[in-house]
Amino acid sequence: MPLSMCCIMELKYAKITNCYIYLKMKHLKSFILLSVLSISLQGTMYAQNDTLHLSLIECIELLQKSNSNVAIARQNAAQKSAEQQATRGLYYPQIGVNATFGILSKPVAIDLNPIGDALTGLYTLSAGQTQLLGALNPAITQTAEYAQLLGGAAQGLDAVQNGEWTKTLLNDQVGKIDAKLMWPIYTGGKIRAANKAGEVLKNEAESKLASVQNAEISMLVNRYFGLQLMMGVVEVRKSVVDAMKHHFENAEKLTANGLASDVERIHAKVAFVESERELRKVYNDVEMFEIAIKNILNTDSVILPIDDLKMHANINSMDSYVARAKENNPVFDQIGYKKVLANQAIIKERSQYLPDVALMGSYDLYRYEMSDLMPDWYVGLGVRLNIFEGFSKTHKVQAAKIQREQINTFQEKIENDIEAGITQAYLAVIQSVDRYKTSEESLTLAEEYLRVREKAFAQGFATSVDVVDANLNLSSVKIERLKTLYEFNVAKAKLMELTGDVLLLAQDDN
Repeated sequence: MPLSMCCIMELKYAKITNCYIYLKMKHLKSFILLSVLSISLQGTMYAQNDTLHLSLIECIELLQKSNSNVAIARQNAAQKSAEQQATRGLYYPQIGVNATFGILSKPVAIDLNPIGDALTGLYTLSAGQTQLLGALNPAITQTAEYAQLLGGAAQGLDAVQNGEWTKTLLNDQVGKIDAKLMWPIYTGGKIRAANKAGEVLKNEAESKLASVQNAEISMLVNRYFGLQLMMGVVEVRKSVVDAMKHHFENAEKLTANGLASDVERIHAKVAFVESERELRKVYNDVEMFEIAIKNILNTDSVILPIDDLKMHANINSMDSYVARAKENNPVFDQIGYKKVLANQAIIKERSQYLPDVALMGSYDLYRYEMSDLMPDWYVGLGVRLNIFEGFSKTHKVQAAKIQREQINTFQEKIENDIEAGITQAYLAVIQSVDRYKTSEESLTLAEEYLRVREKAFAQGFATSVDVVDANLNLSSVKIERLKTLYEFNVAKAKLMELTGDVLLLAQDDN
């Protein structure tokens, strides 16, 4: 049965067995048999659950699809992209349709009666002068010209007297539907700055998405290999339990034959019970890492790692990692984007000193109770310039410049922090490699020391304490080697996260 399945089956057993019974020696064999049966039953139950055996690269692929933080960052990038598309509309004309209806206190009219009175006087005077000429020269009255002059004056006077000399432009209830156009043609750089800022915000959001992915993958590596570590520790603890059980059985036999004291037998029993307790503690650690992996992958399935803890010796120089981080870490891209945003903010605030020029127009689509004398369309050019705003424009420009200085200071801090993080992670990687290499000899010595102590105990030349200590020493060396492998992979993941190359962790040749 695979290591992972054995680990999970015993974990389920440990969860159900909430109380631990310390049995007398005569019941020990029954207890062991019952424990094995319970483990088998729980293993059968667990085998029916949804379990995924995944490699690290498969977990990374699942994380990119289902991780909540990655999903939020991806949605933010999509939002900024849509907003960037929206800012392009500032270049185009704005066309809208308005409908208005209102009631006036009184109609709007033009009084032309003074003009009518003046015209009446002129026509009356013209008729009088014509008649006076006819009286002075009666022969003229017989001519057609005289008749036309006199008739024209009479017709004009009649038209003036019968004319409407009060013209209503707007009644007291009016309304209209009109279409309006406003097209900015010069804004002092505001529109260009807004579009540039929108593009930068989109790129910054995409860079933040990469940062979130790197951080989540680094955390996934921590949990993935953490679970693999605890599963390995389970195997070590199980071997200790088997060894303590075997030692206890030997102590019983030696005591029964008079070759060992009852104290040795009791000590062996205590060591056996203690080894079982330590094994149950490890099961809790396994479950915690299981839950952590399920959370980061946002899945209800149990994830079992199939990639073993490995150590890769091809570590580059620390300077190369620092240089790679400055080139590839998305945080530096984000700082660059913030600098561009700060520059665009300065341009935007400076544009307040310049006028806004726009092409404007309107056309009446429908009128209600409005005079035809009112024009139904107009086209024009509008200019707006704010002369004084309480020095707010000056202060806003200063604030934008200070923001740019803050970004420069922030960049220096980030560079120092990343370099310090790379140094710490790099030293942890190197130290892990060195410890793992030196642990080979420790493992060989621990195994030989246990063999000698067990042989000496069987011959009556060593105590139970010697054998137990030798077993615990061997298990400690094995667990330390596993921890060294785990610390190497975690430190390497952090190092690759800082350089922006965390995805390379899943490649065997890295």
